[in-house]
Amino acid sequence: MTRNDRQPAPVESIADSHAAARLRVLETAERLFREYGYQKTTVADIARALGMSPANVYRFYESKRAIFEAVAINLLDVVERELAAAAHSGGTAEQRLRAFLEANHRLCMQYFVGDSRIRDMVAVAVNERWAAIDDHVERVRLMSEQIIRDGVAEGVFTAANPTTASACLMVGWLRFCHPLLIDQPFAHGPELEQMADFLMGALRAR
Repeated sequence: MTRNDRQPAPVESIADSHAAARLRVLETAERLFREYGYQKTTVADIARALGMSPANVYRFYESKRAIFEAVAINLLDVVERELAAAAHSGGTAEQRLRAFLEANHRLCMQYFVGDSRIRDMVAVAVNERWAAIDDHVERVRLMSEQIIRDGVAEGVFTAANPTTASACLMVGWLRFCHPLLIDQPFAHGPELEQMADFLMGALRAR
């Protein structure tokens, strides 16, 4: 077969190869971030671990920040799927909302408190207001808003504006889900159950 007789690689194969390479970059970056921390990990480190040049890594992601954002999105996607499961669990809207808040706290403790380097990465993203974090916060708020709307329809909750009510709810719960606040001691602050009871009471129909 001459060179001219060779068939070009199918578009699907090229796309699959590109996606696989991007995934390898992400998996390697996350491993290095967990081992050494976000600030100490460079694109050169990621490239070295992959056995490729930094220029090759930049073919898939334009910067270290872009790599981290993709890692963060993958992590937040796991959290959101579990939150969605809690939001759609059985019971009344109040029971679902309480389950949703408790799941939010549990997942943040699981993913952000036990691993200081992942927590440091998230802290950078939160402090710099990365779009991935803002989008995540909004999607979580929308989940709570839908539960509140369901509660209003059931006659369980009273909320003239469920959008505002959900924003207030999430601010009230911030102490129990924000990566930089969740494990900080508050000498006179309410316990988790006390805050959940207060928030349910604020929404409950009278």
